[in-house]
Amino acid sequence: MISSIDVSANDWMVGSSCQSPDSFNARGAALRMTSPTESVEAYLLPDSAVAALHAARNHLTSADAPNVVFIDAYETGRERARLSKTLQEVGVMVYPEGESNVY
Repeated sequence: MISSIDVSANDWMVGSSCQSPDSFNARGAALRMTSPTESVEAYLLPDSAVAALHAARNHLTSADAPNVVFIDAYETGRERARLSKTLQEVGVMVYPEGESNVY
């Protein structure tokens, strides 16, 4: 998974994340990037996780990107816990609040 943040014309960042096929099929792929002014946290879900979300009537994905979930990386509290719990219930490895793989 690759993501970029355009903060300004002269300030941008790019991050990537990859897993082996076995790891992806078991837990999906996660990427979190933060800059002083922007953030992105995304989860690429295996089809099994998407099916489990739909079976549980959780609509975290869109019709345009059914295998991707975006979360506000700065979100805290009850909503963050709900989103994390929902993803963990379908086997997705979720970043703990405040942890990042890009510095």
